[in-house]
Amino acid sequence: MDFSGLINLQIMMFLLVVIGIVLKKKDVITEEGKNVITDIVINVILPCNVINSFYVEFSKDILINGITILLVSCLLQFVCTFLSSTLFQKVNKERRTVLQYATVCSNAGFLGNPVAEGIYGSMGLLYASIYLIPQRIVMWSAGLSYFAESSSKKDLIKK
Repeated sequence: MDFSGLINLQIMMFLLVVIGIVLKKKDVITEEGKNVITDIVINVILPCNVINSFYVEFSKDILINGITILLVSCLLQFVCTFLSSTLFQKVNKERRTVLQYATVCSNAGFLGNPVAEGIYGSMGLLYASIYLIPQRIVMWSAGLSYFAESSSKKDLIKK
């Protein structure tokens, strides 16, 4: 994608945000409607786009690139998890919890996937989805443990 395509993608995303704000302010979209739209986007549209991105002609290059991306993502998650446990030790507990979670979990899946698809097409979405696998695992394990209160790790795993 060239620079003008990137600008067009950003303009389109900005316009969608503005349309959403206007519809909300005019009470066209209620709070319940907003929740329904969010649920549809997160639980239906994004997963369908990810699944659709896997419909590519498989090749050795795709396999090698996918494995490389997965390994780099695992390494980055390990580094971020380590940093989150060491950088914020002197910060008060409530703030530390949020900072730790923000260090290990980005918002790449929600906006990153559509941007990757917009810039690089279905192959970009495929690679972005592979990149997010370790992050999702860390988000639902270490990330969740930051906010869950439990007397032991064993009890936390049961939850």
